[in-house]
Order: sequence, then structure tokens, then C-alpha cells
Amino acid sequence: MKEYKIEVFDSGTGKNKKKRNTKPKTRSFGYQVLGFGSGGVLPAIVDYLVVAGGGGGSSGGAGAGGYRTSFPGGTSFTLEGGTPYPVTVGAGVTSGTQRGGDSNATGDFSISSTGGGSGGPQSAFPTVPPPWGNQAGYPGGSGGGAATGNPQAGGGSGNAGGYSPPEGNGGGQNYPLQPGGGGGGGASQGGSPGPALTPTGGKGGDGSANSITGSPVTYAGGGGASSGSGNQNGAGGGPTGIGGGGNGATGGGGRVILRGPNAYSYALSPPSNTQANDGTDVVMTFTVTGTVTPS
Repeated sequence: MKEYKIEVFDSGTGKNKKKRNTKPKTRSFGYQVLGFGSGGVLPAIVDYLVVAGGGGGSSGGAGAGGYRTSFPGGTSFTLEGGTPYPVTVGAGVTSGTQRGGDSNATGDFSISSTGGGSGGPQSAFPTVPPPWGNQAGYPGGSGGGAATGNPQAGGGSGNAGGYSPPEGNGGGQNYPLQPGGGGGGGASQGGSPGPALTPTGGKGGDGSANSITGSPVTYAGGGGASSGSGNQNGAGGGPTGIGGGGNGATGGGGRVILRGPNAYSYALSPPSNTQANDGTDVVMTFTVTGTVTPS
């Protein structure tokens, strides 16, 4: 059994008054060392999922917003207590805009994802040749699909931010003189091309499923081509998809989700951004741009 020294301290309150400390002299550990109870606050270790806004669909499907996450098994970031951190949530756009809004979350480092590329611009049908023009899809987090047209045009490229692992995939090409445009790219799959000799439009690329909220949700699927028949959005895609591309419509809005230990409190603004405690962690869901302040 280890012996501990009992020390005597002068209280400084009287001439010969002494105060005996009867507690063992041990090495401080745990919350006391780390600052709790003395006004200090530890940095909170937080996982993130950052999805940008989707592009707008034309006759080619729109690309999904870029998808980046630390959950599970990635590099988390830290939030210092008492510091407000900005969170940006990108909006989905119509086909008149080349790509959706970027999303961003900031901690001890910053994580951004790139808005999805819109479907290629649709040229008017000419009465006679020459070619219709360039109907290529626009680049983005995931690229937009090519619009119907002649000559053949390619889908927009994905991973516009140049991240590793990639934030998304490219859109599908069209097929000359066919009614089906290319599908928009998704987080886990590229958009399908408009098939030859059929009236079918290209399928949007599938998104990625993630359980950062506690249950699996699929994010950032590409929009199917709105031209032709049998069009299909990728899993998690379409105008209502989270960060999804539009199928002839406005792309889905982005989302930022943070997951931190429930030993802390988190103030979110504005109030439309929400949080839920699962008994171990707090899941913070941002649907609009705002801030998070841990304490």
C-alpha cells in the first residue's frame, strides 16, 4: 500500500492558527486537470457530414452537391468552448444557374463541399443543321448530365474541389439525335448516359448512405434526365433529396450535420437548426446557414 504524506498549511487567518489538510496528496487527473469546475472548457471532438446544394435539371439531370464526412472512422475536428463557429448550408438551384451553393463547416480546420453541377443547357431545335451547340453538363461536386442535342456532348465532371476521397462523380453524356439526356452524378456513382436508340433518359447516380444521425439516410443522389421516358433519380436524388440533383427542377438543398459528445451543451442559431440527444452524443442538424457555440 502506497503511503501519502499529510501536509499542514498555514491558513493565514490567525497568529498561530493552523489548518490541517487530511486529503491524500495525489496527482490531479480527469476533469480537474482538464478544466472542468474552474471555468475552463475542453474542446469538443465533433464528427461532421457536409453536403452542398444540388444543381438544376434541364433535359439532362442535375448533379448532386458534394458529399464529405468524417463518420464513421474519419478525422474529426475540434470546437473550442465559448467560440461561435460558422456553418454554411448551400442552396439547391434551378437550371439557370451553373451549380448549387457550396456548404462549409468550421472547427480547428474547415470542411467545404462544392455545389452540384446543373444539367447542360438546352438549345432550341434548329430548322436545319448545323449542330445544335454545346449541351455539356456543368461541373460541380457531382457533375450535371448532358442535355439532348447534336453533336454528342459529355456530362460535367465531379469532385470540383479536388478532394480525396472524392466528393462526387461525373454526369452522363447524351446520345446524338436521341430524346434522352444524361443523368446527373451522385456521391457514390456517376450519372448514366442517355441510351442509344431508345426514348429513355439517363438515370441519376446514387448517393451515399450515412448513419451520423443514428439511422441510415442516403444523401447526394443525382437527378435523372428529364427528357425521354422512364427517367430515374439516383438513390437520395431529385429535388427533395438532401443535396440531390433536380430532375428538370430545382436541386435539393444542402445539409450540415455535426455529432458531438453530450458532456457539452451546444447553442445553435438560428433556431430552425435543431439538435437531438441520443444519450451519448448530440446530433446537430443545419438546414440553413448559422452558427454553433459549444459550452
